[in-house]
Amino acid sequence: RLQGDWSSDVCSSDLGALVSLADTAAGYGCFANLPETASGFTTIELKSNHLGTALDGHVDCVATPVHTGRTTQVWDAVVTHRESGRTLARRLVRLEDLQQRYDAAKRELASGNLRLVVSIAKRYRNRGLSFLDLIQEGNSGLMRAVDKFEQIGRAHV
Repeated sequence: RLQGDWSSDVCSSDLGALVSLADTAAGYGCFANLPETASGFTTIELKSNHLGTALDGHVDCVATPVHTGRTTQVWDAVVTHRESGRTLARRLVRLEDLQQRYDAAKRELASGNLRLVVSIAKRYRNRGLSFLDLIQEGNSGLMRAVDKFEQIGRAHV
């Protein structure tokens, strides 16, 4: 639950301020309910409805979970004018765990290149190492390359 003072000097009917308040409430709710394995989250989808205005008084925002799964959470945030009880804005926010998506992307990148490892290992058969050892070394090199690709990718983002 977030609360704030609202005055015409600050913003009279600014939808952006109302939606930001609702988005912040949903973000705090998601962060408080992250699974232990999650390192963060990202907003995937937002739907906002601007239902009214307030020139002064106090606004309250309550975010309630609609769905709190292992990798996806959906929050419904409602902004109301405290004095009149009118709903000013509603925001439906879908958030996802970043760690699950990151691990899936690493697996996809590595598995997409396994055939390359096998084809390169075939070229080096009969040179003193068994074929399975060559594939194992190739796979470990592939995993190092995936980790290095991730580090370079983050630097450019």
